Amino acid sequence: MNSIKSRTSYIFVILPIAVYLTPLYGADTIEFLTGTDIAKEFRLPTDKVEYARQKINTGKKHLTLLYNNQAANILTVNRITSQDVEKAKGEAQKEKNEQFLSMQQEYLDAIIAICWALFDKAVAKDQPFTGGTIVVIDNGHKLYDFLFEYAKRTNSQLLEGNLRPLKASKNCYAYSRASSHFPELQKRKNYPGQFGIDVRYGEGLLEPLLPANKQHILFGKLIDGPQNLTFVKMETYGLCKRDGSVLKHTQAYIEAMWKKATGVHAKGYSRREDVPKDIKREFSSIIQLVSKKDKKRGKSISNEVKEGGIKVIYIQAKTLAKELQTTYAEKAQNLVKTLETKYDILTLTIRRGNEVILTVP
Repeated sequence: MNSIKSRTSYIFVILPIAVYLTPLYGADTIEFLTGTDIAKEFRLPTDKVEYARQKINTGKKHLTLLYNNQAANILTVNRITSQDVEKAKGEAQKEKNEQFLSMQQEYLDAIIAICWALFDKAVAKDQPFTGGTIVVIDNGHKLYDFLFEYAKRTNSQLLEGNLRPLKASKNCYAYSRASSHFPELQKRKNYPGQFGIDVRYGEGLLEPLLPANKQHILFGKLIDGPQNLTFVKMETYGLCKRDGSVLKHTQAYIEAMWKKATGVHAKGYSRREDVPKDIKREFSSIIQLVSKKDKKRGKSISNEVKEGGIKVIYIQAKTLAKELQTTYAEKAQNLVKTLETKYDILTLTIRRGNEVILTVP
């Protein structure tokens, strides 16, 4: 599948008075995930097709409620936390634990549905992926707050404000974690951190219930610009100590770094926040010319690009393109045109690489 053009399928419901059209969402997403263009490990099993369709529809409704300040209407269970269970004794603890597991299941179901809806939006933008990052223009950080609230409810350490990133977690619901994504932000003292949510119910095993059979959700704020941005990355493994996830995650990380270095990804469907090699190479050739004229300036721009990626490349290329009578102006002009053709122009000033950028709901 080289290109997906969005279309909405309809089912006809014939009633005595009139004929109504009921939208059936997710057709393109189902087509992509069941197709042979992607590796078998990412394909949606036929017995999960209806599950995926239902999650997409439910997730769209959840996103609408979330951004209409009605997040409380997404969940029906009480606000019990893991800390409440830990503090209870005897029979009371058993009752609290049952309440906690009920909350955890319903809340996780809602998060899974939202992830399916976000993935469906990516497919609708003709940006499907089997591995990649979604950046949401998250007004009021409503999505972030919804995800982080689950993390706090299921992990008493987070509820108490202990946000130290872990390389392995005893808590297998949700946790503060280290990652290789947006490393420049993680170095900042005021950065709130990144968090992981395992797709597992109670004390059960990880379940591949996310798009492309992913089982873990990495998320965090992006705080280096004027807009509220939240990134969500669905992964195969998290950092739970209990079930061997840490080792499997490490193996997957090594494989991902190899693919990044070689430019290879399963069937080419990667949407990581990395600057594509062709764009990086073209901008480097421009900076070489800039450095011949002003070495200090060239080095300064290169350092900015390491942290900011495409948004810095775009802003700098636009500036350099205006410096007529230079050896690099024309090359910079061409690069600006390339970027504006390849990406939605409205996303270029917040884009780091090849990630999917979405507005919601």
